[in-house]
Amino acid sequence: MLTPETYEYSLNRYIVQYPNSDEFEYIIGNLYILRRKKSGIQGLSDYRIQEIYLEKHNNTPPESYDIITEWGKEYKKDELSRIERKIKFYQIRLDRLNNRDIEKYGKEKQVQNLNWSGDQLQLSELIKALLEARMFVGHPDKEVFQKVFELFNVEYSDSIKRDRISTIRGRVHDMTPFLNILQSKLEQFIKDKDADRLNK
Repeated sequence: MLTPETYEYSLNRYIVQYPNSDEFEYIIGNLYILRRKKSGIQGLSDYRIQEIYLEKHNNTPPESYDIITEWGKEYKKDELSRIERKIKFYQIRLDRLNNRDIEKYGKEKQVQNLNWSGDQLQLSELIKALLEARMFVGHPDKEVFQKVFELFNVEYSDSIKRDRISTIRGRVHDMTPFLNILQSKLEQFIKDKDADRLNK
């Protein structure tokens, strides 16, 4: 009988035997075996049923063939029920494992997100410049905007995107204020580095 205790025991033995494997592989492997067994039971021939009957009854033939037929029906029913219970057990464990990984991924994703200290317009200017420079080939503008805004924990909507792009396109004099700031800061970093090198 498969119980949480026997499951843990078998899992630990499996991990010891295959150190590079994990619980996910253990479950998938057992589900594969059980589903093959299920298919095998469902496809048992009358001849094989007769063999199994004799094996389980010390090779003593029944009084009539009908007895084997009825016994075979019950045998298949019991075996399929036992296999289904095991499949259900492993499937529950697999679902728990998947849910745990999804939850873990969600937490990791939340931790990995960065906080943007600028405003939506500045971020839109940066994204649009990268798009125009074809830095995201194969990805629609909307997808890039959504993902970058999400990465930086900035609120996004199609209307926000349209409004910010409209603002950028409407500029006449200072067309790229944020990019100018970035360029200035990077140039200053390079100059400072050169100055530090000369002072050494």
